[in-house]
Amino acid sequence: MNKKNILFVISSLEKGGPVNQLFELLSKIDESSFNIIVLSLSSLKNEKSRYKDFLKLNIELISLNYDGYNFFKINHELKNIILHKNIDMVISQGFRSDISLPKSVIPKKISILHNYIYPDYRHEYGLIKSIVMSILHINALKKVDTVISVSQSVSEYIKLKYNLNSKYIRNGVKEKEEKRSLCKEKKLINLVYVGNLDKRKNVKALLKSFDMLDGNFRLRIVGSGPEEEILRKQYSFNSKIIFEGYSNHVDDILYKSDIFISASTFEGLPMAVLEALSIGIPCILSNIPPHNEIINLNKCFGEIYNFNKDNNLDEKIQSCIKKDRQDIHTNFIKYLSSSRMAKEYIDIINNKFD
Repeated sequence: MNKKNILFVISSLEKGGPVNQLFELLSKIDESSFNIIVLSLSSLKNEKSRYKDFLKLNIELISLNYDGYNFFKINHELKNIILHKNIDMVISQGFRSDISLPKSVIPKKISILHNYIYPDYRHEYGLIKSIVMSILHINALKKVDTVISVSQSVSEYIKLKYNLNSKYIRNGVKEKEEKRSLCKEKKLINLVYVGNLDKRKNVKALLKSFDMLDGNFRLRIVGSGPEEEILRKQYSFNSKIIFEGYSNHVDDILYKSDIFISASTFEGLPMAVLEALSIGIPCILSNIPPHNEIINLNKCFGEIYNFNKDNNLDEKIQSCIKKDRQDIHTNFIKYLSSSRMAKEYIDIINNKFD
């Protein structure tokens, strides 16, 4: 049987949730069944690109080297690539990729949706742009064969808000070695946040809650962003808060941590949380649908905390300390591993070719 040619289209390979999810998926796809080509609209090579990681996979990487929003230009280039490489299926993700999909030359089209379309765009682009972008994106998604949401929460949101049906496949990450069990009487409890420092991630509320704690706790903030400088200055007096900045050694930091914490206001299904769970670290997560979705899969995964209303963060920490790490690790493999995720994607892809 001839192998099918599948083109994955993404805006860039810059490190972040969608790119990390794509890497995990492609690392698990059986290359004997498909010829995989990844097209990055923007340049493959920049400071934060995972280009070198993707090179290690047995796939073809190409780029338009284009950062703009001329959808006609992108559409034209996509048509040429699809025809030249005899593409059987296109799987796109991201605003620019979804908007630019050609209508007539693709036999099979799948879009992977990572975000709560309007709220995410409103945070990033303001009111007017977010309305226009949301209309364009929803109209584009309604024209593809299948939309796959990265969480049940996102799937339910777009159905309720836009009457758009989608299947959901929860994000997954690679299984890692389990972190050793935490001594219940440990004197210093290490919390960690990993992600951008911006309004959507709500790190300001996280720091405010932590700053009110009494006890032997330490919080490491790993990441950078527009709010980094002001937050560093605001909490420079608190020696228990350590700003690490951007890091290429997140796994090392996670293994030295006891609890992962996030106050995000919007997520698809956060990869940073999944990375923590993959080694058995419990999580304290803000009260948003994707976080609730994770915790409700199994209560061993951690606790939900309302950073704007609750004042019992210390109780949530103590509850997480008592969580069984082996139980977390076992349930992670069952619900949130990349192997599980890839199998579900491959099932959908194969069904499209049957």
